[in-house]
Amino acid sequence: MKNKYRFWKHCVISLIGLVSLTGCTKLTCDFTYSPNEARAGEIVTFSNRSTGADDYYWTFGDNSTSTATSPTHIYRKPGTYTVTLSIVRNKVEKRTSTQHITILDTIPTLAANVDTIHDFTPIKFYAKIYNPWHKTTRYVWNMPEDAVVLAGKSLDSSAIVCYFTQSSQTSKVELQLQIEDQQYDLTYPVNLQHRDAPSVLFYADEKAMEQYMYTIWQIARFSQAAVTQSTENIALLNNEQDSVYQYGDRCYTLTSVGNLLGQEIKGFQVDRLLAKIYAYGNGLWVCNITGEHQRQLISTPVQAIKVDGAGNRVYWATSTGLYMHSLMSTSANSELFEPIQVNTYSSISRISINSNLH
Repeated sequence: MKNKYRFWKHCVISLIGLVSLTGCTKLTCDFTYSPNEARAGEIVTFSNRSTGADDYYWTFGDNSTSTATSPTHIYRKPGTYTVTLSIVRNKVEKRTSTQHITILDTIPTLAANVDTIHDFTPIKFYAKIYNPWHKTTRYVWNMPEDAVVLAGKSLDSSAIVCYFTQSSQTSKVELQLQIEDQQYDLTYPVNLQHRDAPSVLFYADEKAMEQYMYTIWQIARFSQAAVTQSTENIALLNNEQDSVYQYGDRCYTLTSVGNLLGQEIKGFQVDRLLAKIYAYGNGLWVCNITGEHQRQLISTPVQAIKVDGAGNRVYWATSTGLYMHSLMSTSANSELFEPIQVNTYSSISRISINSNLH
């Protein structure tokens, strides 16, 4: 009799221990995610709806994992991914739930290469799209009346470079983007800000050492004034076309730059910000600081140049006058080059930028 009592007592204690071990909460595995139609680069939030678990193991289908209770994840490429949640209790009991999530293409947006748009300053507009399958795309630009297009004049290129002539005006750049059978109407608001351009100081006559100032308020009109022939101004002009330049741990001279270009040059300037060399002689050249991606910008003999990094322009003088253009911003120096003529002076031999002359 005692043996039977002991047997049933042992069974009851074991059952109580099992209940205590497993707990009263039922072990279930489930999850949801949002947004339902996520796009590449967008944050996807996974909400854990499981009960009774101690540990969680997520796999997102793109070789990424997580042990968070309710993690977030970003998919970098569109496609369909298998998401699996595995839950464990007391390192013994396990449940698994699986769902398929479809990640769509990114939404195309219209962007610019600067945050603030100033009048008469070249700006590049382009569409930010994700197109890994190389779908056929078509671009149709609609530019405001005050926009002067410098590159992409056919208005069907993937990017367009222009400047605006009306300061303190609000307008917009519009792009109709077609990606195979999908069409997107993109808009970029343009809130123009006026910025005082630098003064361009130069010798207009070597013999008389005359100096003139051009305050560039508008591309089409310039304010010209004579400048006092102070020692400071003359020294400024004389020092502009340096024959030696230090960049990093390298020293550049007329000889070394000429060897890089394979040309005989009269002078050069370095754009420190974009690490490019502008050299002149029987033409005007640009190349990267290492000598790569050389490009002849013009073939006409050049008498002087000045790189204005702050104003994003390069100025140069030929026998027909003073010219300017925005600096080359790409590593391949591939921008469309259409210089703007400032004046028709034929004897400019030095150019300087001096904002203090306003």
